[in-house]
Amino acid sequence: MASHTFAALAFLAAALFVSDAAADDATDCASGDPEKGIPACTRIIEKSGTAPDKLAQAYGNRGVTYALQGKHKEALADLDEAIRLNPKDAESFHGRGRVYGEMGDWDKALGEFDAALRADPKHVDALISRGSARQLRGQIDLAAADFGEAIKADPKNSDAYSSRGTLYLMTSRFPQALADLNQAIKLDPDFGQAYLNRGLVHFFQRQYDRAIADFDQVLRVDPQNAHVRVQRGTAYFFKKQPEQALADANEAIRLDPRHPMAYKLRGGILGGMGKRDQAIADFRKALELNPADEGVKKSLRELGVRQ
Repeated sequence: MASHTFAALAFLAAALFVSDAAADDATDCASGDPEKGIPACTRIIEKSGTAPDKLAQAYGNRGVTYALQGKHKEALADLDEAIRLNPKDAESFHGRGRVYGEMGDWDKALGEFDAALRADPKHVDALISRGSARQLRGQIDLAAADFGEAIKADPKNSDAYSSRGTLYLMTSRFPQALADLNQAIKLDPDFGQAYLNRGLVHFFQRQYDRAIADFDQVLRVDPQNAHVRVQRGTAYFFKKQPEQALADANEAIRLDPRHPMAYKLRGGILGGMGKRDQAIADFRKALELNPADEGVKKSLRELGVRQ
């Protein structure tokens, strides 16, 4: 009797171990962490007897993880298989659309986002992605409508508010942009992109102190961001604080020696300080990095440089 009890307990322990391992694989597979996720998804895929829905989910998760690594071919192969196994898998359609977008094929990307939304009309990420794709194609009203639908589907989604706020910023609808970006930050107080874009709204409205405060928030969590250094330095420049502006321009160039706007900013600051030769050198470097910048060409002409 004791031996039977021991055997039963041993069997139960083994079953629990297998169950825990399978649960761990499912969790890791969905994590998006390439080191854990891809092997875990592969184990699920290669395990005999995996249910079709679990198999589709594993292929989809592995495809998305490959996409995060920039492995587009592998990502598309897995997402194709996930959709073959489950033709109503909105998540995989959305993932495949994101891959096509990263590859620059926006026609295919939009088709995939449409398919995701046919499968799930309230798929918030697909609405946001389709809105962003439409924005890139200049379909501003359609993009705004998608972002609005995403907000209706999930009123607490900070990405949806940030995306619509950014659209309003890019189309100079500053009061609407400010309202949406304020809401995005209220929902996610650490949302760096929302602080950056709200700072730009303040900047374009010539509220330089508020702009600088928002750029400070971004740099608090991402101090190595050269682009935001340039933005804050530009706000200091217009606020007529050239020393602070110069410090940001110098740091931006240290962080990214090929950032044309950093050289353009520093050239403008040095020119205003009467340091003509140094300003010319910076403007020339900015033009070397971005030969199409007409503003830099104008600044060089004003300094008496023939081009």
